[in-house]
Amino acid sequence: MNRFDQVTVGNRFLRPREAAEILGLSPRTLDRRRSRGLGPAYYKFGSAVRYRLSDLNAWAGTRQDTLGVTKSGGKADG
Repeated sequence: MNRFDQVTVGNRFLRPREAAEILGLSPRTLDRRRSRGLGPAYYKFGSAVRYRLSDLNAWAGTRQDTLGVTKSGGKADG
């Protein structure tokens, strides 16, 4: 079983680098979205930020964009 198979088993907490890789984002982009309140739900344990796979899947499901326009009518930010 490889690392990504292990991620799909259960609902463990993921480090930001792991979460970014699953979403196809850079860790810096995920950090920026978190600080602006635009990213997936996250959890803080002291200073450690963690994500759950179910929250990443839920957030990614809201990002579907077939026309290149966000739901608010603006241009998609990529």
